[in-house]
Amino acid sequence: MITKGAPDIVLPLCTSYLDAHGRQVTLTEDAIADICKLQERRSNEGQRVLILTERVLAANNGLSVIGLLGIVDPSRVEIPDVMARCKKARIRVFMVTGDFRLRAAAIARQVGVFSRPSWTLAKLLRGGWTGIPPRFTTSLILGGSDLVSGLTEAQWDKIAAYSEVVCARTTPEQKLRIVTGFRERDNVVSVTGDGVNDAPALKASHIGVAMGAGAEVAMAAGDMILLDSNFSSMLIAVNYGRLVFENLKKVIIYLLPAGSWSEL
Repeated sequence: MITKGAPDIVLPLCTSYLDAHGRQVTLTEDAIADICKLQERRSNEGQRVLILTERVLAANNGLSVIGLLGIVDPSRVEIPDVMARCKKARIRVFMVTGDFRLRAAAIARQVGVFSRPSWTLAKLLRGGWTGIPPRFTTSLILGGSDLVSGLTEAQWDKIAAYSEVVCARTTPEQKLRIVTGFRERDNVVSVTGDGVNDAPALKASHIGVAMGAGAEVAMAAGDMILLDSNFSSMLIAVNYGRLVFENLKKVIIYLLPAGSWSEL
Protein backbone atom coordinates (compact mmCIF):
# COMPACT_ATOMS: atom_id res chain seq x y z
CA MET A 1 0.00 0.00 0.00
CA ILE A 2 1.35 3.41 -1.01
CA THR A 3 0.24 6.50 0.93
CA LYS A 4 0.95 10.19 0.41
CA GLY A 5 -0.08 13.20 2.44
CA ALA A 6 1.01 16.06 4.66
CA PRO A 7 4.16 15.16 6.62
CA ASP A 8 2.90 16.60 9.91
CA ILE A 9 -0.16 14.33 9.67
CA VAL A 10 1.26 11.13 8.13
CA LEU A 11 4.67 11.04 9.85
CA PRO A 12 3.27 10.15 13.32
CA LEU A 13 1.82 6.99 11.72
CA CYS A 14 5.23 5.83 10.48
CA THR A 15 7.53 3.36 12.25
CA SER A 16 10.40 3.05 9.77
CA TYR A 17 12.06 4.66 6.75
CA LEU A 18 14.17 3.67 3.76
CA ASP A 19 17.82 4.69 4.04
CA ALA A 20 20.11 5.70 1.17
CA HIS A 21 20.70 2.02 0.34
CA GLY A 22 17.01 1.17 0.20
CA ARG A 23 17.04 -0.72 3.49
CA GLN A 24 14.18 -0.40 5.97
CA VAL A 25 15.43 1.22 9.20
CA THR A 26 13.57 1.92 12.43
CA LEU A 27 12.36 5.51 12.60
CA THR A 28 14.23 7.23 15.44
CA GLU A 29 13.76 10.65 17.03
CA ASP A 30 16.83 11.94 15.15
CA ALA A 31 15.41 10.71 11.83
CA ILE A 32 12.07 12.37 12.56
CA ALA A 33 13.88 15.63 13.37
CA ASP A 34 15.79 15.45 10.07
CA ILE A 35 12.58 14.85 8.11
CA CYS A 36 10.85 17.76 9.87
CA LYS A 37 13.79 20.06 9.16
CA LEU A 38 13.69 19.13 5.49
CA GLN A 39 9.95 19.79 5.38
CA GLU A 40 10.41 23.17 7.05
CA ARG A 41 13.22 24.16 4.69
CA ARG A 42 11.17 23.31 1.59
CA SER A 43 8.04 24.93 3.04
CA ASN A 44 9.96 28.14 3.76
CA GLU A 45 10.80 28.22 0.05
CA GLY A 46 7.07 28.17 -0.74
CA GLN A 47 6.94 24.52 -1.83
CA ARG A 48 4.03 22.22 -1.09
CA VAL A 49 5.62 19.22 0.64
CA LEU A 50 4.18 15.70 0.52
CA ILE A 51 5.49 12.62 2.30
CA LEU A 52 5.48 9.29 0.44
CA THR A 53 5.12 6.12 2.48
CA GLU A 54 4.55 2.42 1.92
CA ARG A 55 3.24 -0.46 3.97
CA VAL A 56 3.31 -4.22 3.43
CA LEU A 57 -0.18 -5.34 4.46
CA ALA A 58 0.83 -8.95 5.03
CA ALA A 59 3.50 -7.88 7.52
CA ASN A 60 0.98 -5.94 9.61
CA ASN A 61 3.50 -3.22 10.41
CA GLY A 62 3.38 0.58 10.37
CA LEU A 63 4.03 2.91 7.47
CA SER A 64 7.56 3.27 6.13
CA VAL A 65 8.82 6.61 4.83
CA ILE A 66 10.02 6.51 1.22
CA GLY A 67 10.81 10.19 0.86
CA LEU A 68 9.54 13.74 0.63
CA LEU A 69 8.23 15.44 -2.51
CA GLY A 70 8.36 19.21 -2.95
CA ILE A 71 5.95 20.77 -5.44
CA VAL A 72 6.41 24.33 -6.70
CA ASP A 73 3.01 25.98 -7.11
CA PRO A 74 3.70 29.66 -7.89
CA SER A 75 1.11 32.33 -7.32
CA ARG A 76 -0.21 34.51 -10.12
CA VAL A 77 2.20 37.19 -11.26
CA GLU A 78 -0.31 40.01 -10.74
CA ILE A 79 -1.04 39.24 -7.07
CA PRO A 80 1.82 41.30 -5.50
CA ASP A 81 0.62 44.41 -7.34
CA VAL A 82 -2.98 43.71 -6.27
CA MET A 83 -1.86 43.38 -2.62
CA ALA A 84 0.00 46.69 -2.80
CA ARG A 85 -3.03 48.46 -4.29
CA CYS A 86 -5.36 46.95 -1.68
CA LYS A 87 -3.15 48.19 1.15
CA LYS A 88 -2.98 51.62 -0.46
CA ALA A 89 -6.79 51.60 -0.55
CA ARG A 90 -6.84 50.70 3.19
CA ILE A 91 -8.20 47.22 2.56
CA ARG A 92 -6.84 44.48 4.80
CA VAL A 93 -6.27 41.21 2.94
CA PHE A 94 -6.09 38.07 5.11
CA MET A 95 -5.16 34.65 3.76
CA VAL A 96 -7.01 31.52 4.90
CA THR A 97 -5.61 28.26 3.56
CA GLY A 98 -5.36 24.57 4.25
CA ASP A 99 -1.61 24.57 3.56
CA PHE A 100 1.15 23.94 6.10
CA ARG A 101 1.90 26.92 8.35
CA LEU A 102 5.42 27.62 7.09
CA ARG A 103 4.42 27.35 3.43
CA ALA A 104 1.49 29.68 4.05
CA ALA A 105 3.86 32.23 5.62
CA ALA A 106 6.29 31.90 2.69
CA ILE A 107 3.54 32.47 0.11
CA ALA A 108 2.23 35.40 2.17
CA ARG A 109 5.68 37.01 2.04
CA GLN A 110 6.02 36.37 -1.70
CA VAL A 111 2.69 37.92 -2.68
CA GLY A 112 2.80 40.82 -0.21
CA VAL A 113 0.21 39.74 2.37
CA PHE A 114 3.06 39.79 4.90
CA SER A 115 5.28 42.86 4.84
CA ARG A 116 6.78 42.36 8.32
CA PRO A 117 8.25 39.48 10.36
CA SER A 118 5.53 37.07 11.41
CA TRP A 119 4.54 36.00 14.91
CA THR A 120 2.99 32.65 15.64
CA LEU A 121 0.08 32.29 17.98
CA ALA A 122 2.02 29.69 19.98
CA LYS A 123 4.67 32.26 20.87
CA LEU A 124 2.04 34.73 21.91
CA LEU A 125 0.26 32.22 24.10
CA ARG A 126 3.50 31.23 25.83
CA GLY A 127 3.96 34.91 26.65
CA GLY A 128 0.41 35.13 27.97
CA TRP A 129 -0.43 37.50 25.11
CA THR A 130 1.69 40.14 26.81
CA GLY A 131 4.20 40.07 23.99
CA ILE A 132 1.78 41.52 21.41
CA PRO A 133 2.92 44.99 20.36
CA PRO A 134 0.47 47.62 21.65
CA ARG A 135 -0.26 49.00 18.19
CA PHE A 136 -0.60 45.58 16.57
CA THR A 137 1.77 46.46 13.77
CA THR A 138 3.29 43.01 13.26
CA SER A 139 1.98 40.14 11.19
CA LEU A 140 0.23 37.15 12.73
CA ILE A 141 -0.08 33.57 11.54
CA LEU A 142 -2.60 31.19 13.07
CA GLY A 143 -2.91 27.45 12.71
CA GLY A 144 -6.09 25.42 12.70
CA SER A 145 -5.08 23.87 16.02
CA ASP A 146 -4.82 27.38 17.50
CA LEU A 147 -8.37 28.19 16.42
CA VAL A 148 -9.88 25.05 17.91
CA SER A 149 -8.03 25.41 21.20
CA GLY A 150 -10.68 27.82 22.43
CA LEU A 151 -9.77 31.49 22.02
CA THR A 152 -11.29 33.99 24.39
CA GLU A 153 -13.16 37.08 23.22
CA ALA A 154 -10.24 39.24 24.36
CA GLN A 155 -7.84 37.20 22.23
CA TRP A 156 -10.14 37.52 19.21
CA ASP A 157 -10.20 41.30 19.79
CA LYS A 158 -6.42 41.37 19.58
CA ILE A 159 -6.32 39.11 16.52
CA ALA A 160 -8.85 41.31 14.70
CA ALA A 161 -6.66 44.37 15.30
CA TYR A 162 -3.78 43.00 13.22
CA SER A 163 -3.32 44.38 9.72
CA GLU A 164 -1.76 41.20 8.33
CA VAL A 165 -3.17 37.77 9.26
CA VAL A 166 -2.67 34.32 7.74
CA CYS A 167 -4.64 31.27 8.90
CA ALA A 168 -3.14 27.90 7.94
CA ARG A 169 -4.39 24.30 8.15
CA THR A 170 -7.99 25.46 8.46
CA THR A 171 -11.18 23.43 8.07
CA PRO A 172 -14.51 24.75 6.67
CA GLU A 173 -15.79 25.13 10.25
CA GLN A 174 -12.74 27.18 11.20
CA LYS A 175 -13.11 29.38 8.10
CA LEU A 176 -16.66 30.12 9.20
CA ARG A 177 -15.47 30.93 12.72
CA ILE A 178 -12.89 33.36 11.33
CA VAL A 179 -15.54 35.19 9.31
CA THR A 180 -17.96 35.45 12.23
CA GLY A 181 -15.12 36.49 14.55
CA PHE A 182 -14.26 39.48 12.38
CA ARG A 183 -17.89 40.35 11.66
CA GLU A 184 -18.66 40.49 15.37
CA ARG A 185 -15.99 43.17 15.70
CA ASP A 186 -17.60 45.60 13.24
CA ASN A 187 -15.45 44.64 10.25
CA VAL A 188 -16.97 44.54 6.78
CA VAL A 189 -15.86 41.10 5.60
CA SER A 190 -15.57 39.88 2.02
CA VAL A 191 -14.63 36.26 1.33
CA THR A 192 -13.32 34.78 -1.91
CA GLY A 193 -13.40 31.08 -2.71
CA ASP A 194 -14.09 28.51 -5.40
CA GLY A 195 -14.67 25.21 -3.58
CA VAL A 196 -17.45 23.44 -1.72
CA ASN A 197 -15.51 23.94 1.52
CA ASP A 198 -15.67 27.72 1.02
CA ALA A 199 -19.47 27.87 0.76
CA PRO A 200 -20.25 28.39 4.51
CA ALA A 201 -17.73 31.24 4.78
CA LEU A 202 -18.97 32.82 1.53
CA LYS A 203 -22.54 32.74 2.82
CA ALA A 204 -21.64 34.19 6.23
CA SER A 205 -19.63 37.13 4.88
CA HIS A 206 -21.01 40.55 3.98
CA ILE A 207 -19.92 40.05 0.36
CA GLY A 208 -19.13 36.54 -0.86
CA VAL A 209 -17.05 36.57 -4.05
CA ALA A 210 -17.03 33.23 -5.88
CA MET A 211 -14.83 32.31 -8.83
CA GLY A 212 -16.55 31.58 -12.12
CA ALA A 213 -14.50 28.43 -12.64
CA GLY A 214 -15.33 27.12 -9.16
CA ALA A 215 -17.94 24.76 -7.77
CA GLU A 216 -21.64 25.43 -8.29
CA VAL A 217 -22.20 25.40 -4.53
CA ALA A 218 -19.66 28.18 -4.05
CA MET A 219 -21.22 30.31 -6.79
CA ALA A 220 -24.69 29.80 -5.30
CA ALA A 221 -23.44 30.88 -1.86
CA GLY A 222 -21.65 33.99 -3.15
CA ASP A 223 -23.08 37.45 -3.80
CA MET A 224 -20.71 38.17 -6.68
CA ILE A 225 -19.13 35.88 -9.29
CA LEU A 226 -15.86 36.70 -11.03
CA LEU A 227 -16.33 35.31 -14.52
CA ASP A 228 -12.61 35.46 -15.28
CA SER A 229 -11.69 33.92 -11.89
CA ASN A 230 -9.10 36.67 -11.47
CA PHE A 231 -8.52 38.11 -8.01
CA SER A 232 -7.49 41.47 -9.49
CA SER A 233 -10.97 41.92 -11.01
CA MET A 234 -12.28 42.77 -7.53
CA LEU A 235 -10.25 45.98 -7.59
CA ILE A 236 -12.33 47.15 -10.56
CA ALA A 237 -15.50 46.62 -8.53
CA VAL A 238 -13.98 48.51 -5.58
CA ASN A 239 -12.97 51.41 -7.83
CA TYR A 240 -16.43 51.72 -9.37
CA GLY A 241 -18.12 51.35 -6.00
CA ARG A 242 -16.05 54.12 -4.47
CA LEU A 243 -16.61 56.32 -7.53
CA VAL A 244 -20.39 55.92 -7.17
CA PHE A 245 -20.16 56.71 -3.45
CA GLU A 246 -18.12 59.87 -4.09
CA ASN A 247 -20.55 61.01 -6.81
CA LEU A 248 -23.50 60.49 -4.45
CA LYS A 249 -21.80 62.66 -1.84
CA LYS A 250 -21.18 65.40 -4.40
CA VAL A 251 -24.81 65.34 -5.52
CA ILE A 252 -26.08 65.52 -1.93
CA ILE A 253 -23.73 68.42 -1.10
CA TYR A 254 -24.86 70.25 -4.25
CA LEU A 255 -28.58 69.75 -3.62
CA LEU A 256 -28.66 70.61 0.07
CA PRO A 257 -28.06 74.40 -0.18
CA ALA A 258 -29.54 74.87 -3.67
CA GLY A 259 -32.88 73.08 -3.52
CA SER A 260 -33.57 71.07 -0.43
CA TRP A 261 -33.47 73.92 2.08
CA SER A 262 -35.85 76.08 0.02
CA GLU A 263 -38.27 73.15 -0.35
CA LEU A 264 -38.13 72.49 3.40
